[in-house]
Amino acid sequence: MKISIVTWDACFRESFHTIDSFGKQDYNKNQYEFIWSDFYNNQNKNLKNKINNYSNFSLYNNNNDRNKKWHLGKIINNGIKQTNGDILVIPDGDIIVPDYFLKKVENIFNNNASDNLVCYFRRWDEPKESHGVDSYNIKHLEKKCELRNLHNYGGCLAIKYKTFKEIGFYEEHDIFSGPGASGFEQYKRFRNKGLKIMWSDVPIFHPYHNFTGSSDKFSFKLKIAANNYNWIIPYNGFEQSWILYMRDKNLDWKANDGSIDRYLKELKSINYYIIPQNIRKILNRIKNRK
Repeated sequence: MKISIVTWDACFRESFHTIDSFGKQDYNKNQYEFIWSDFYNNQNKNLKNKINNYSNFSLYNNNNDRNKKWHLGKIINNGIKQTNGDILVIPDGDIIVPDYFLKKVENIFNNNASDNLVCYFRRWDEPKESHGVDSYNIKHLEKKCELRNLHNYGGCLAIKYKTFKEIGFYEEHDIFSGPGASGFEQYKRFRNKGLKIMWSDVPIFHPYHNFTGSSDKFSFKLKIAANNYNWIIPYNGFEQSWILYMRDKNLDWKANDGSIDRYLKELKSINYYIIPQNIRKILNRIKNRK
């Protein structure tokens, strides 16, 4: 059973510690591969040097124009196309895992006969005040990191390739470009499909960096609308929140089936009737921003 690890970037990672973390696994290197998928053409020498340190690691550049907004789903899906493993592990590009991590992944799937399993790993965050020269040391992270979000869907997941393929991998609709709800949208489709969702007790760690916890500068304004409409999730934005709401309502589980365009068309036709004028002005400013 081979494991394929696919992580992502859009030429903005401040550090490449995730590469070393997976490169130093207590696991047969012939039984796993690691692909760093970048939306653009990443020529960072430090990145290339780290990738070249491990024979089973590779860099895949998607070569998109820098004027094009990055899309997490497209980055990961294109990375998955380069794999040949039975199990996919999809971590964020700035985490650190224990050296026994891949052994645990293997055990999880060996002990669960069903193909309908998706396993999430909870992310532990390093506080700003603890950040320093030891921040990429696993022992330091184990002592200092805090569990701040019980359900961070973007930290890391593991799933069998054939199971992920059945639901269409990540959503690639342009409405999910940039930061937002790609991980949460994916989770909702896992759940709607009826997959067995497991949260592992194996931790992953997130060293502090300058933009940790940052979000869209307009998201705080959506909190006004969210007070009136509980389907709005401020960080995810107006349109993405609507799609997540409709995914639940219709129990959608397949990506790229045209449902998103239908939902957006429906939203466009009704939002001026359901949203008060003061909130509507805020949403229009957000929706029309570049």
